[in-house]
Amino acid sequence: MISSYHEWYDGRKALEVRTLLETVAPTWYVQQASEVTKNQVILRNLLMQNFAHQNSAQTMLQQQAHEPVGQFGARPN
Repeated sequence: MISSYHEWYDGRKALEVRTLLETVAPTWYVQQASEVTKNQVILRNLLMQNFAHQNSAQTMLQQQAHEPVGQFGARPN
């Protein structure tokens, strides 16, 4: 609704979604290539693939599997 009100183009929508992300999703977002973060369709599909399931423990495990080792070790509990 916000993006429609402001008449944002698709690239702007993809960039603004980062302000809505919580838990591990912001870390996931910054690790994505610019082709992903600037394309609303690709970004939405990847967000759904990675975060749309009901089991939050599964989400955490998927994210940890894709993080560089240094980032995983630095994560606060």
